[in-house]
Amino acid sequence: ILQISEEITPEIRKKIGENALKLIPSVKAVFRRESDVKGDFRVRDLEHLAGEEKTLTLYKENGYRLLVDVAKVYFSPRLGWERKRIMDLVTFDDIVVDMFCGVGPYSIACKNAEKIYSIDINPDGIELLKQNIVLNNLENKIVPILEDVRNVDVKGTRVIMNLPKYAHQFVDKALEIVEDGGTIHYYTVGADFDEGIELFKSKCECEILDKRIVKSYSPREYVFVIDFKILKKN
Repeated sequence: ILQISEEITPEIRKKIGENALKLIPSVKAVFRRESDVKGDFRVRDLEHLAGEEKTLTLYKENGYRLLVDVAKVYFSPRLGWERKRIMDLVTFDDIVVDMFCGVGPYSIACKNAEKIYSIDINPDGIELLKQNIVLNNLENKIVPILEDVRNVDVKGTRVIMNLPKYAHQFVDKALEIVEDGGTIHYYTVGADFDEGIELFKSKCECEILDKRIVKSYSPREYVFVIDFKILKKN
């Protein structure tokens, strides 16, 4: 998926796509990013440039495989190292709640947990998640749930909030889900860590286990992750 300016003519855009197809042997299809991520499902419009007009692909990272349809679900390969970090933190007795799971990259990264509840409102995401569960032999571990997480009644020791732009709206629900002493991985967008830390400290007693920049978001903003250990809820 290429980022090419709208000012470049359609003919030249297609030539760029055809050249990309020739230069990268593993590539079967080339698209142009036609819009930013938008809507409740966080998907973007794509312009087909060259190769197969097919948006379903098999993606591999960290020892597992994922079916991803880039036209129907949000997915970021740039988060592969972050998913590996979470994978290494998960213990065998963890109950994981993936609040915004998409096709399940975080859920499947948590495969060593005792159980994973994977929740999303995008039906295409959940259907692909079900296929990814089978693909990675995790039928006995992952429970896919097609629903707004605010309507789901589950409990867990580790909660993943990978919805950076809007996660702040779901903090109360995350605190309802997490057990005392459990961990919330909170992803947010901003200029620094302060807003996220202040938000959690206003709602609970917590300890910061880790905080880091995940990736750039805009010239003055980043996607951050803050790992909170929840000691006591207000």
